[in-house]
Amino acid sequence: MKGVDTYQGRGLIADPIHQYILYTRPDGLPDEATEQDLMDSPWMQRLRRVPQLQSARWVFPAAEHSRFQHSLGAMHLAGRFAHQLHRSLKAEFPEGPSAPLFEELMRVAGLLHDVGHGPFGHFFDDNFLADFDLTHEKVGQRIIREELGDL
Repeated sequence: MKGVDTYQGRGLIADPIHQYILYTRPDGLPDEATEQDLMDSPWMQRLRRVPQLQSARWVFPAAEHSRFQHSLGAMHLAGRFAHQLHRSLKAEFPEGPSAPLFEELMRVAGLLHDVGHGPFGHFFDDNFLADFDLTHEKVGQRIIREELGDL
């Protein structure tokens, strides 16, 4: 059958903006973490309950999407950006990472960039985390290192 292997180790997520977002998923390689492993983690799944636009959804009811949905789109766009950027990066830095590695690093960065957000987004940063000298970026770094680092 033509194209059967096209999606081996990959999955598709339907998206209203990007149509479909391709992501990596387990393919029988025991020690290889995938984007699906990250997406399925409790730290990413909790972003389904964190609104992207905080309280704006109360004024604009159609502006209803989560940090999780936003992170999937960011992952997709980071991968497309990396794919286009790699050629010029390689010209300047011939010893730089391979195209697939660079693209995957950028995609994972896009996926995880909001993992440290709490409820009410930046309002939470300014009115709660600031009291502890924290930001959502610092919280995200800690989650990535201490909770997702084993993936």
